[in-house]
Amino acid sequence: GQLGNGTSGGGSAVPVVVTGLDDVASITAGWSNSCALLTDGSARCWGALDIPFGNSSSVPVVVAGLADGATIDAGRGHNCASLVDGTARCWGSNSNGQLGNGSGSNSASPVVVTGLSDTASVTTGSFHSCALLIDGTVWCWGDNFRGQIGNGTTGGNSIVPVAVVGIP
Repeated sequence: GQLGNGTSGGGSAVPVVVTGLDDVASITAGWSNSCALLTDGSARCWGALDIPFGNSSSVPVVVAGLADGATIDAGRGHNCASLVDGTARCWGSNSNGQLGNGSGSNSASPVVVTGLSDTASVTTGSFHSCALLIDGTVWCWGDNFRGQIGNGTTGGNSIVPVAVVGIP
């Protein structure tokens, strides 16, 4: 269902219209799903919506509990958004703490990323996430097996955001 046109399987060699999307501000494609942020701050996602729960949709569905979004990014089984109030929200798989809410529990709806304010944008990796703050600092959380969270260590996970060393 990643195409968002009501079909599943087979793919398409040419662009297709995503069903029911109007006033799109930005779009992101993840490992198995895609999401759009609309100009009214709401979000729609399609494809494998929340990998740990097995839900999928071949057309865009509203991301419940997410309003006033400023940026959005789709990862590998999880998604994150920054909001106009400077906070960040993530949802989906949380196997490595990539939701950043201080727990290891998956969430089908957006949860607040702990301790972030003045978030300018968010980005997601396979099993980690990062946020750029308005002051130019970068904070990351989740899988740190190969040093992905940038705090000068390798190994383990961080279930809350930590500052990336050396930025700015």
